Amino acid sequence: MRRDIDKPFLKENVSNYAEIHLKPAAATEHPENDKFVIWIRNPLARFVSAFNHSKAIIDFDISKLNGETPTLQNCQAPQKIKRKIERGYAFSHEYEELFKYFDNANALAESITSSNWGLKSRALELMQHPTEHIYKGIGWYLGNGYFIKMAKASIIKVGTIESIGDDINDLKQLLSIPLSQSLGHVRQNKSNLPTLPSLTTPAKKNLRNFLEDTDYSAIEELKACKLIPDHLYE
Repeated sequence: MRRDIDKPFLKENVSNYAEIHLKPAAATEHPENDKFVIWIRNPLARFVSAFNHSKAIIDFDISKLNGETPTLQNCQAPQKIKRKIERGYAFSHEYEELFKYFDNANALAESITSSNWGLKSRALELMQHPTEHIYKGIGWYLGNGYFIKMAKASIIKVGTIESIGDDINDLKQLLSIPLSQSLGHVRQNKSNLPTLPSLTTPAKKNLRNFLEDTDYSAIEELKACKLIPDHLYE
């Protein structure tokens, strides 16, 4: 079983495990005996990480590869770096142009309510751009909570990135997997990624308002269904 910590949930199908990758969850698309594990992260930390992930790829200096084939050992997101080598852009021209206006995640978050109309419009465009995970967050994957409501009886575990070690061990016990057995490749943040900037109070306020009906709505539903404890919700 391969598990990627950037993807919020895993599907268990009898004795097999499969990752559902880059598409929203829909309870009606899966057999009744499917069981689900959901991984969440503090929405503000997830936003910062998503911004830095894209920016690190966009800013990656391909000359450092010295002609080597992109791999997880020498770069982040090898397939996207390969595309950057071949086409000049790792994502799309439009997406990468928007990034030029924001030095870091805090600048983007603050610009959501900027008095500069041009900057504000670009910030909102980037926040809602369908490329990568600034837009595709917890709410996007979980139908803003609808998936939780419909599939709650089939959800066997909700883990967090913040407590991933303990949660993986809990998951292994739930699935009768020896604690010594690896769950496969787990992508970790590279040590050379930019340091996560602290978010200012205006940036946090903007993000909470922006994500209220998406990420926070999904987390609210997890609490309502008693799938996460009150202290984690708070």
